[in-house]
Amino acid sequence: MVNIGIGGSQLGPQFCIDAFKQQQLPILGFHFISDFDANECRYVLSKLNPETTLFIVSSKSFTTPETLINYKRALSWLGQHRFISQHFIAVTAHPDKAKQLGINHVIPIWDWVGGRYSLCSAINLITCIAIGYSRFEALLEGARSMDEHCRNTSMEENIPILLALLGIWNNNFLKIHNLVMLTYAQVLQWFVPYIQQLDMESNGKSIDKQGRAVNYATGPIVWGGLGNQGQHSYFQLLCQGTHRVAVDMVSIDPLDDVDTYQMCSAHKHVLRYGVKEQSNQNGYIPGNVPVNHLRLHDHSPQSLGALIALYEHKVFIQSVVWNINAFDQPGVESFKQGMRQLKLSALPVT
Repeated sequence: MVNIGIGGSQLGPQFCIDAFKQQQLPILGFHFISDFDANECRYVLSKLNPETTLFIVSSKSFTTPETLINYKRALSWLGQHRFISQHFIAVTAHPDKAKQLGINHVIPIWDWVGGRYSLCSAINLITCIAIGYSRFEALLEGARSMDEHCRNTSMEENIPILLALLGIWNNNFLKIHNLVMLTYAQVLQWFVPYIQQLDMESNGKSIDKQGRAVNYATGPIVWGGLGNQGQHSYFQLLCQGTHRVAVDMVSIDPLDDVDTYQMCSAHKHVLRYGVKEQSNQNGYIPGNVPVNHLRLHDHSPQSLGALIALYEHKVFIQSVVWNINAFDQPGVESFKQGMRQLKLSALPVT
């Protein structure tokens, strides 16, 4: 199974495939092709057999340049255009465009769902195939449970609202414009890139809903990764750097992985409280870093579905307070338009 897509058509499904790798059907292999880089496309395809490969071409608009180029590369690699119906499925809000390019098997999605919000739709078909529909349905149920919590729970106990307001406090009142996300489980390694797009593409806006320039900070700069890896790369900056940061930690309660849990607890303590008593002044760590710690009981489809929906609602709530539109992406669209003007889709397939 090869997922051809980029942005929301890749990051959400890739996060799920990686997170649920222990629950996948062992007889199938799952791969992703997203970038323009022809070498990466060739590398993925070199490991596969054309006769036993199914491509899922995912694009809401079916005009995304990277996706269309890689579709053409896959078609050229397959070599037998008459077999296209057996080897390609399209997931799109514009079935007619997919059929014009020769793909007859099309699963439609709503045109009003942005790619970064489409993890629970047919865009995530590859995960549904990988873990089976009953587990995929559990993912949807977990997301729905967070939807209901956000809709029906009072503000003082509403987790998405509290997370959103804490982010606004850090960003607009404490002037902390960096949100560092640290995950403490290997199965969450793709969660940060997924949330990075969700947050920065939704709320990276300087124009409000009335078309006026805002005079306050909106979406933060989101970055981070696995907490253990961060300790050996950028954790020094978090502790003693001159740029203020806020931190979201996401961990999974341990069954037998006590070391990772202790790592998370130690990071949280140092960032919050610092290290005040050091004989060497260079070892002084001020602390006072705002830290949210989200603890999952497990990494079941239900838990990860709820986690995904939590951040979706948090981002939307912040957009309401900032009076910006979380569901458009004019910067991205202007780039796509520029690429179309260059007639990139006419470039030779390599």
